[in-house]
Amino acid sequence: MAPRCFRKQRAARPRQYPYELGWIYLQEKHRKKGQMTRLIEEVMPLAKGAGMFATTRSANTIMQEMLAQLDFQADGEAYPSTLQPEETLQLFLLNAQEAEPTG
Repeated sequence: MAPRCFRKQRAARPRQYPYELGWIYLQEKHRKKGQMTRLIEEVMPLAKGAGMFATTRSANTIMQEMLAQLDFQADGEAYPSTLQPEETLQLFLLNAQEAEPTG
């Protein structure tokens, strides 16, 4: 069964994206130092070239910019958060060929 984010946004092909880059949080004092990008770049090779997906709040422009720098692309329509209905979430995808390890 596909993760809920794929069903809710109505556009993606979930079997092509078996790995999730999910729920990353840095304390305020550690932000804007490039640590999040380094952390994600360390984790991505673990997917061994398979497609990856991530979700983020539509209002979280910093995370969206970071995902774009890592070649993730927004896919489908934003959808309401189950936990915070006043927020919307956006699905981002990284295709398998773009997820291949670099080192």
